[in-house]
Amino acid sequence: MYLVASDRFINNTWIQIFTPKYHTFKLKPIAYHIAYGIASVMELIVNTILLGKESIFTRYTLGLLAFSQTLNITAAVQELGYKLRVSIEKRLDIFAKWWQEK
Repeated sequence: MYLVASDRFINNTWIQIFTPKYHTFKLKPIAYHIAYGIASVMELIVNTILLGKESIFTRYTLGLLAFSQTLNITAAVQELGYKLRVSIEKRLDIFAKWWQEK
């Protein structure tokens, strides 16, 4: 099984693309332990008071945002001849336009 996306490190590419083009949010860095506490409280509220609702910020989401999700695609390139057809930037741009039209 191969899980591939790009042949380069793209940490925070989505931030670099969305912020200047769409100005949809402002970023303010906060310490991981503080964000973890906020996510924990939000999950607790959702699970005890807002039953049936979904938390907009979870500890899992924090983990995805805080830590690198970069994978090595060398095997897919060597064994399957994988080549990226559409850049990450282009795919994110397509998604952003779709999101705005929703």
